[in-house]
Amino acid sequence: MPENLAPTPYRPFEHALPTQVWSGPGSSFQLQKNPILQKAQRVVLITDAGLQKTENYSPLLESLGEKCAWVESEVSADSDVHLVNAMASRIRKDNIDTLVALGGGSVMDTAKAVAVVVQKGGSIEDHVGFKRIGEPLMPLICIPTTAGTGSECTQFAVIKNHQDNKKLIFVDDALCPAGAILDPKWITSVPKHTQKLTGVDALTHAVEAIAAKTCNPIGEALALRAANMIVSQRALLNLLEDDNDIHAAEQMLLAANLAGQAISTCMLGACHAMAHALGALHGIPHGQANGICLATVMKLNQEKAQTAYAQLGTVLGGTGDAPTLAQYAIERVSWFIHEEVGIPTTLSEVGIEPSHVNALADEALSDMDLLTNPVRIKTHEEMAALFKQLL
Repeated sequence: MPENLAPTPYRPFEHALPTQVWSGPGSSFQLQKNPILQKAQRVVLITDAGLQKTENYSPLLESLGEKCAWVESEVSADSDVHLVNAMASRIRKDNIDTLVALGGGSVMDTAKAVAVVVQKGGSIEDHVGFKRIGEPLMPLICIPTTAGTGSECTQFAVIKNHQDNKKLIFVDDALCPAGAILDPKWITSVPKHTQKLTGVDALTHAVEAIAAKTCNPIGEALALRAANMIVSQRALLNLLEDDNDIHAAEQMLLAANLAGQAISTCMLGACHAMAHALGALHGIPHGQANGICLATVMKLNQEKAQTAYAQLGTVLGGTGDAPTLAQYAIERVSWFIHEEVGIPTTLSEVGIEPSHVNALADEALSDMDLLTNPVRIKTHEEMAALFKQLL
């Protein structure tokens, strides 16, 4: 930290991230050697139909061998409570003892939710909220195929109730998977549009973790490193320029994982509350919603989070005193997201109209991520004003 920045006053904190991580090209094709899977008897692989068509799928499935009882490939872009409950019922009946999740955030969150229902019973809707699981779940190994959510190591899961148009949020240490395999070979085959959105999601995780009321020095270090890799070291832009850049793919996968670990220990903020509302009510992709909202939320938080943003400004290449560095961080993040990556700047560009604001504000105001935002947003009017700024 530059000498002209005041030390950050941290609150008392607890840090526990139990996920064991393996990283490297081809690491997902060596599952028979994985110590967690060596103890398993019957395994279910949870993935999506698109990944089954890729050249990497067969060697991964072969490495699971006869332990793989069956494959569940019906997971959609927004996971569903009914799918989770049905899958959990079958897994319980088939005496499955270990899960492997191959996919993006929806697949990994589905697997987490399935493990909850297998252990706790009932419906996944019975366990929504903060710290409501409270006991160990069946072993889960996550293999992310996008570099964004970091769900392979977080205590979060998000499942959609399509009937009520609600996103259900789960937060519990038990949701941290037993293992995560970071294999960049999966990232190079991801469509560019998806790479953009997931990369911006990872950056948003880093930025919100740094500024969160509950940020601690461990999460702060993880988040700053992730932001540096994504923006200053050009990991995302290099990957977008060359799909076959395995180094850029590995850098993005690691950055997303670090940012995921950061939010798991520091939590999030208002940007994610707004993005969850946009996704639940209008189907706006999560990374796109975050990218549109992030700079506006940073400006709201600028005074309260000045030291945090100043540190961010430093790792993004800025110089000067704390106010100058904080302003630089906001401008650099905004330029990167909108000008270099190409995310829209307004909600009107993705179909949001003034008539939608009240419902969006109500939905966002009930989101638990607001609790750790640096500036407290207490009223419908305050939340609605943020959405209106973005139209």
